[in-house]
Amino acid sequence: MLYHLISYMNFFNSGNTINYLSYFRLLGAAITSFALFFLCGKYFIKIAQNFFKSPNREYTPESHKIKAGTPSMGGIFMILTTIFSIFSWADLIDTNLLLALFCLMSFGAIGLWDDVSKILYKRGISEKAKSFGQVLAAGILVFAWFSLTSPATTVCVPFLPNYCLDIGYFIIPYAIFIIIGTSNAVNLTDGLDGLAIRLILINLITIGYLGYSTITAELTIGIAALVGSCLGFLYYNRYPAQIFMGDVGSLSLGAVLGFLAISTRHELFLPFTGIIFVVETLSVIIQVLWYKAFKQRFFKRAPLHHHFELSGWHEASVTRLFTIITLLLCLLIIFLSTTL
Repeated sequence: MLYHLISYMNFFNSGNTINYLSYFRLLGAAITSFALFFLCGKYFIKIAQNFFKSPNREYTPESHKIKAGTPSMGGIFMILTTIFSIFSWADLIDTNLLLALFCLMSFGAIGLWDDVSKILYKRGISEKAKSFGQVLAAGILVFAWFSLTSPATTVCVPFLPNYCLDIGYFIIPYAIFIIIGTSNAVNLTDGLDGLAIRLILINLITIGYLGYSTITAELTIGIAALVGSCLGFLYYNRYPAQIFMGDVGSLSLGAVLGFLAISTRHELFLPFTGIIFVVETLSVIIQVLWYKAFKQRFFKRAPLHHHFELSGWHEASVTRLFTIITLLLCLLIIFLSTTL
């Protein structure tokens, strides 16, 4: 493990050695996972073309029909490159890092189950089965997090530290809701080339920055490894996409983002930094409720990005718009957090 190798550099006994080593490992983790995906991603795509072809997606615009057969389940390689980088650069005895790894792999397994079902049986697993798996995985994760790290149980309004509420043991169902909700929101947003991965990248960096002073160095290195993998995936997923992340990617990345937000106690920033995830989810809820009530659609198609497409927007334009909105809001949140 590279972590143990470079730890011997401590013999310099400089006051800043530890910090320098942390920054070096942070950069090393990001570069390692990015380089692995960038250099080896094309070989994974060749394998995926034989085994993981994306089926025709239901309820998508006609322009998406040409995407049938595009390799999917790129999330598998994202998870693998992230784990390899973490094993190379981080200290695996860190509790927070291990919890994040469990989150990544458990929700990735649920997504993998769903993806394989779509390929073999032309339809995903039932909503009941998916929900049960998510509640089970999130429940184990949150109980372990609560028991092992003894987190603060207060929920504070962003930028208003005097407006806080101690929710005690209700932090457990609250955290489970945040993790599952974020996981599903990212899954719904993953419908255009490069959209979900761009928003995840911006949010991971933002939440990592906001929580930098409250999380361990090892978890920060884990975030860096994941960011590197996401950047490598983006190279192949940008329009026109050579590969999709699949549910194995969207469910796991969303869950990790939710866990990072709740573990750093910045979960109430997510509705702002992840505004597109929120709007996409609300568009689906509104569409379903409106149709049940009035037997007609509120949007031309849901999630919202498909409504824009059917209104004449090119999918690359929708992706750029949503990315710019997310980036501006995240920069605003960072600016306010450093000045207020």
